[in-house]
Amino acid sequence: MEHKIGALYILLDGRRFIGLRFPFDPELKKHVASYKLVRWSDQHRCYYLPNDRNLLGGFINHCRGIVWVDQTQLIRDLPRTKKAIHGTKKVPQLK
Repeated sequence: MEHKIGALYILLDGRRFIGLRFPFDPELKKHVASYKLVRWSDQHRCYYLPNDRNLLGGFINHCRGIVWVDQTQLIRDLPRTKKAIHGTKKVPQLK
């Protein structure tokens, strides 16, 4: 069976991080732990990294060809921004 890593937001000490969940596999565990700034959370029982787009992109590249990093839950849980909200307003027509 082919594994995948599920990326999701987790909270530690009131700060948001990117949690990395996957079925136990010693080789995969070693590979994930070898990436810079990846740490283990006893509280969430998963590896995690800082909530940073560049670090996540680097982690995905680190895993390319070895394991799929599923970002579906990250995308679903993205906070709404003012820019996204403003994009839904109607713009008054100029006369």
